[in-house]
Amino acid sequence: MARGWSQLVVIKQFFVQALMPEFCVSCHEEGSLFCAACQMKWEPEPIVDAAAFSCGSYKDKVLQSLLQFWKYQYVENARAALLDIVGQALQDYHWVFPDVEAVTYVPLHWRKANERGFDQARMIAERVAEELQVPCLTLLNRDRYTTPQARVERSERTADKFMGVFGQAPSLPAEPLPSLLLVDDVMTTGTTLGAARDILKAAGAPQVTIFTIARG
Repeated sequence: MARGWSQLVVIKQFFVQALMPEFCVSCHEEGSLFCAACQMKWEPEPIVDAAAFSCGSYKDKVLQSLLQFWKYQYVENARAALLDIVGQALQDYHWVFPDVEAVTYVPLHWRKANERGFDQARMIAERVAEELQVPCLTLLNRDRYTTPQARVERSERTADKFMGVFGQAPSLPAEPLPSLLLVDDVMTTGTTLGAARDILKAAGAPQVTIFTIARG
């Protein structure tokens, strides 16, 4: 089933990129999804605190548009642009992550991963791990399907609704976990990431810091 959905995603990507013109998410000129001129002028404003780092705000139209193109329209150029943004942020703010020993991520439920054909958090985590030169580990399972958080009112995104959503992956090592960087694409209220972080801390991770592309 997963293979079939992946093939459909590849076919959709081909037709979208072959038949549909691309317009810059910033200046709206035709030619590329994020043109070189706008990339040079764009200045993201990372959000940094003791527990989390985000490349910018979800209110930033560049980040918001690129994320939506990648996640919902499967546009390959959006994925490439976002991973370049991740790489640049890690180079510019490498000092924020001195104690990270490994990277992990908030996984999609298998049903959603099959529908989408990829897990964006895993792909982001792999790029983060590459930049930080640490391993990327699969430490969590998403055991229960939940309604996509973009469709849930903020007031309803409570921690109790995420009880039992995440579990430890079979690959979770028996020895104590290292200090981790937990990756996802977007953090809104932090409920999802908080539930995942609690599982990792309960499993023995001495420190779990969060990394997302956008926040808000």
